[in-house]
Amino acid sequence: MLAVQRLDPSNIPFERCTEIIVEHAIIDANATIQFPSEQQKEIAQQLKSLRSRTRGMILSMRCAMDRDEFAQMMLSAAKRLKLAGSIRSFIDPLAFNGVELRCAHLVSKATKMQFARFLRLLNKEMKTNATGDVDIDDERITSIVSC
Repeated sequence: MLAVQRLDPSNIPFERCTEIIVEHAIIDANATIQFPSEQQKEIAQQLKSLRSRTRGMILSMRCAMDRDEFAQMMLSAAKRLKLAGSIRSFIDPLAFNGVELRCAHLVSKATKMQFARFLRLLNKEMKTNATGDVDIDDERITSIVSC
């Protein structure tokens, strides 16, 4: 297993980057979002002060729930709306202008259409009062959906 080396935020060559993807926040079945550690939270807060040096600051978010919980969330319009609002509320104070959703492993035939509706809702939420991008795993939705 390879060890992951972290790059200190002050050493990131922002001027050479089109976007920075910060890993990762966790979304649970209650639409609660948090960083897995205080260290990751601190790094995200440090990056906020460096935000003006790059065009795109994207937060990667991983769905930490099982397929049944994901299905319940996607099949409920109210829960989809709550999740979109939670995502927006989480990224705004940290000055991120987009998200990458790592949830494709939970999407099934039964939830595919509702997940697409959720992405449209999230895009709309991201457009409200700010510019943002939505990306899902390796499946780029028209590369990165510009909002």
